[in-house]
Amino acid sequence: MDAAAQKRHSKLGIASCLTALGVWVYFVVMLYLVFYVDGFTKILSDLFIHESRGISDFRGMGTAVVVFAVIFFLIPVASHIFGLLMGAIGIVLPKNKRLFPAAGIILNLLPVAILSIFYLIGTLSPS
Repeated sequence: MDAAAQKRHSKLGIASCLTALGVWVYFVVMLYLVFYVDGFTKILSDLFIHESRGISDFRGMGTAVVVFAVIFFLIPVASHIFGLLMGAIGIVLPKNKRLFPAAGIILNLLPVAILSIFYLIGTLSPS
């Protein structure tokens, strides 16, 4: 048997790919829940904004901004970094195939690439 046939797929690489795909699914589900389901938004505001401070109060607005930042920024970014680390570790291990770790690295770097393209388009367009 040759060495390529003995190599197995990297479990860390598979986990990295699943993490990247899971973050995209999470993001789409949270977008739908927060912006299209009225009951979910009410639950969020009841949990994090006290009744005496409405959303019109600046302290209530600050709480809402923090909740949205955690839901739409902190959790996805932390998950993509974790997936990127799993892919990087999986690609370094010599006993495994490198297909899934490479795909996991690409999928976890995809949001950075997309945001960079949007940034470049925004800076190059005339105002």
